[in-house]
Amino acid sequence: MRWKVPAAILLLVVGVGAVVVAITGGPGGGRANGPQYLTATATSGDIAQTVDATGSLTRATTYGLDFGAAPAAIDAASTGGSGSGTWSVKEVKVAVGDTVKKGAVLATADPTTLERNLSAAESSLQAAKSQKTIAKNSLDAAVGTDARRQARIGYDNAASQYLQAQGNVADLRKQVARTTIVAPVDGTVTAVAAVAGTDLSSGPAITLASGPLQVTADFTETDLPSLKLDQPATVTIDAIDTDVPGKVVAIAPSAASSSGSVVTYAVTIELTDSPASARPGMSANAAVTTAQASGVISVPAVALNGSAPTYTVLVMASDGSVQTRDVTVGLVTSSQAEIQSGLQAGEAVVVGTTAAQNQTTTTTGGFGFPGGGGFQRGTGGNNNGGNGGNGGTRP
Repeated sequence: MRWKVPAAILLLVVGVGAVVVAITGGPGGGRANGPQYLTATATSGDIAQTVDATGSLTRATTYGLDFGAAPAAIDAASTGGSGSGTWSVKEVKVAVGDTVKKGAVLATADPTTLERNLSAAESSLQAAKSQKTIAKNSLDAAVGTDARRQARIGYDNAASQYLQAQGNVADLRKQVARTTIVAPVDGTVTAVAAVAGTDLSSGPAITLASGPLQVTADFTETDLPSLKLDQPATVTIDAIDTDVPGKVVAIAPSAASSSGSVVTYAVTIELTDSPASARPGMSANAAVTTAQASGVISVPAVALNGSAPTYTVLVMASDGSVQTRDVTVGLVTSSQAEIQSGLQAGEAVVVGTTAAQNQTTTTTGGFGFPGGGGFQRGTGGNNNGGNGGNGGTRP
């Protein structure tokens, strides 16, 4: 890539604290006609390689709460409870966004019809019980093979009808109890379909989200090999301008989508300490740390010359002289490189050059180096841009 430099000197700043060092001439200190070096200082600290994707906040578990059915978690194969029939909604005590505690009454339906049916079922149960008793007495009193056979058939039928009547009463008692929807856990109401004074015949009456906040984001197939369960992550919630720590808790076994040539996989990151102002539905960016090195000496990745495992850097002395030095490189990210040996913190390394007025500046592999090749880039890196070194791995 080439730029025509209209000013006296083109200053290209790389990394924090990068400086332009002019190579001067003789005793008069006159500026030489050669290139000037851009340098950065080797520092001691932490570096990390991350991969990024966007998604939205959700709760870990969502319940569909129906009249006449036990609470059930909603997933890809289920929409919640298995309530059936038409329910006359009597009262709704919550609205979307409300926070509720376990055991709180959320809504009620009119139980009149069910209570009438229960009363009839209980009467049928008593009648069935009486018939069973009579049949048992007949069986006990029967004499002879044929008589006992007939008595046994009669008793078995009566016993079967009694068991059926018991089941009907038990079911109706549950139905009456479930005309009241109660929160099964602490959570936040995310949807309310029930409306007081109307009938509800299908779908959850109330949807309740519970558990820690999480974000499910689609990462590209090239990122997938570097992702593992329990890796640390940082989730940025733009709406409240907050970074929240998290960890990877699930990685989809199959592709979530394919847009053109880009294949993505759903990865779920659970927030470990979400602020009270965070809400389900907010947009979030998830940055998963796939490799990191702590307390190491590092330089901008563009300072490296060569390729793995043989790297050199150009080191500038205090008098302005430059020498090539072999270095041992560890973790290389899209912006930083860990130096394991060959360089000390505080030393200045060359990261690029500038040219004199009206000359053309050429960059190679990020920046051009006199007498040396540019930084050799690999295929790794994160989703935010450049690919660095060996893609966030140790050579």
